[in-house]
Amino acid sequence: MKTATAWAKATSLLGAFLAIAVLMGVLGAGLLLPVVGTAGTAATQGVKLFEELPGDLESNPLAQQSRIETASGSLIATPADENRIVVSLENIAPVMRDAQVAIEDERFYEHGGLDLQALARALVSNATSDDTQGGSTLTQQYVKLSLQEEARATGDAEALAALQARSGIEGYVRKLRELKYSVTLEERLTKDEVLEGYLNLAYYGDRTYGVEAAARHYFGVKAADLNLPQSATLAGIVRAPGITDPANNPEASLARRNVVLQKMYEQGMISEEAYDEAVASDLNLKLRDSQQSCLNSPYPYFCDYVTKWLLEQDALGATVEERQRNSTPAA
Repeated sequence: MKTATAWAKATSLLGAFLAIAVLMGVLGAGLLLPVVGTAGTAATQGVKLFEELPGDLESNPLAQQSRIETASGSLIATPADENRIVVSLENIAPVMRDAQVAIEDERFYEHGGLDLQALARALVSNATSDDTQGGSTLTQQYVKLSLQEEARATGDAEALAALQARSGIEGYVRKLRELKYSVTLEERLTKDEVLEGYLNLAYYGDRTYGVEAAARHYFGVKAADLNLPQSATLAGIVRAPGITDPANNPEASLARRNVVLQKMYEQGMISEEAYDEAVASDLNLKLRDSQQSCLNSPYPYFCDYVTKWLLEQDALGATVEERQRNSTPAA
């Protein structure tokens, strides 16, 4: 186990070096290591830049649904900017965890935050074809999602724009920062902790955040009770939620689900029999309204009254925006 961990860390550091070299213009599509002269100087500067970047990712607790209840405990509404219910990994079905790993990062349990093989493949593909491939690990995606969530929560439009940068020096710096965060994050957290954070943070389409809220919204079940086709459906949404969520794009969602199932079968996560049965099944959606808006509540007037009252309370913050953030309970 220690040998595997040491190897993962070593390959991550090597991958970091290669990524730096590429981003600094040292390496070409052939992935040749710099040896002398200008190339060596550029690599040194690249490593120095990498070392000076912040490495500790600090995330605030995720916003969840607020709950407005009657004195007897009956639910009136769950108003929230983001429909999310945070759960622990043990309350997420193992098949859901496998599905997400299979489609996003099949070597998740082998690397140390950066997958050198995936990075090299993406670099070569991008340099030799018109297709654009990403080499990001699940950990890198978690870092990016965390930084975006933090920027949105604090209303930092400039930081959010920087996190979307894909080209130029801004894009290079963003990639380098996410890379360092990923490597250092895996030194501090276990794989299960990274996966739990990702599954609670990811956007699953149709205004639904996190796997628990998604499971309830699309299938009317808790994340702990998701079956194989349901899990594959949810796992397939994250990469492109705008075009693969089953509520608005059922055909695209079904096709994407089957890609996830194929990946799970190829990686030995499911049997051929389970694969055939799942591929042959329908989406079988059981869409449930989250009562995220007061308009969806059976008592819209009372819900609206409570919401407005909360936004007038100085104890929740100095401004309406701050009260809005603080009136949503944290995990």
